[in-house]
Amino acid sequence: NDNQTVSVAMGTLRGQYTSDPTTSAAAALLGIVPTVLFFLVFQRSLMRGITVDDARWIGSLLSPLSDTQLADAFRAANFNPEEIQMLVSATRARINQLVNLPG
Repeated sequence: NDNQTVSVAMGTLRGQYTSDPTTSAAAALLGIVPTVLFFLVFQRSLMRGITVDDARWIGSLLSPLSDTQLADAFRAANFNPEEIQMLVSATRARINQLVNLPG
């Protein structure tokens, strides 16, 4: 299929027994450039519209996800077990921050 997300396409770069970190890093950089450019261009208008209540609402939508569900999502994106553990921990911490925002 020619239409794949960046994370799925990056997974195809890994061989069964080998992986080229240079190619993976280049693919990741190419994948993130459009998102970074979009954010830089629209940063002010994006941030102006998000309130603390909106951030808490997003946190409340994400908080019911279990760590297993988060890990499954990262596994589907072809992260290795060590990366998955780190990403789940960081994501859970960020969700907790959103839910517990003051104000």
